[in-house]
Amino acid sequence: MSTVGDDTKLRSSSEVLVLSSDEDNLSSDDHSDTIGSTKEEEEKVDKLKQTGKSSTKSQLALVVPSFIDKFLQSYSKFTSKSTNTERGIKLLQWSVWLISQITKNNPRFSKDTSPSFRKFYNDLSMMRFVLRLYGFPLALDAVLKPGSWAGVPPNGSEWKDRRIIKLSNIMAWSMLIYHPLEHIAYANWTMPKLLPKVNGNKLCAWSCRFWLVFIVSDWVSSHLKNSELEGEKQLLLCKYSATDFDDEEKQKVASDIQTIEKSMKINRLQILRNICFAPPCYNWSLDNWATDPVMSENAVNGFSLAEAIVCMYQTLLSL
Repeated sequence: MSTVGDDTKLRSSSEVLVLSSDEDNLSSDDHSDTIGSTKEEEEKVDKLKQTGKSSTKSQLALVVPSFIDKFLQSYSKFTSKSTNTERGIKLLQWSVWLISQITKNNPRFSKDTSPSFRKFYNDLSMMRFVLRLYGFPLALDAVLKPGSWAGVPPNGSEWKDRRIIKLSNIMAWSMLIYHPLEHIAYANWTMPKLLPKVNGNKLCAWSCRFWLVFIVSDWVSSHLKNSELEGEKQLLLCKYSATDFDDEEKQKVASDIQTIEKSMKINRLQILRNICFAPPCYNWSLDNWATDPVMSENAVNGFSLAEAIVCMYQTLLSL
């Protein structure tokens, strides 16, 4: 039940003016004039409110794109590719492992902290095995379309060095063999009673040997790409230094040079990733990698964490 005071708050300004005019015994003409003026005042108030709302929206429109919109657009672009999702989980996996190591036997943390992060790390590792189920069709597609994994140079043409195409085909075939071996090994680890005769650790070792072929091929391919791009860059620099070009054409040449330099930087990061990949891959490619590894866990996972960081930087650079 509403009180008289609440009722008064709900009244509009015109109702308040009408009540006051009745109390002052205004004439009918004065009363109508008061209502008319009140309506005009209401319209002015509404216009001011609308103007305030529009100005507020315009202010938000200036703030949101520079922060939230830009982040969301980049995030949507990043997550639109399944490979980027896997890269994000990879970085999270090795970061969680690092936290588990830092909190291990550390009196400043609870005794359950390190084991909890360790379990989270193992779960993420298994999750990445599941995500690799998507890899086989991609490798098969690359095998059926020779040279598709070579990519294209910044100018949109084809690589002049045909060794780049051949190496991309080797990479595709290595992954075509790698993925089924990984899948069977994962099935043996998760369902050992259904595959009692399968040795998952040995299959994983064999899969990593084919992965090592991929790493070396990608390493050499990235180097060959940068050698070719460096030649194109030098030609553009000579063209840019010519005096018979107008400003617009020089700006285009400068833009092409920047594009080539960015592509070369991405290739250099790819080489660095392969350097980080190689030691753990060699360790896992040995028959006794699970029982008698040649590298410690800290060394293997340290290289893996370094690769994940470089990979994320490379991915963000390429957006």
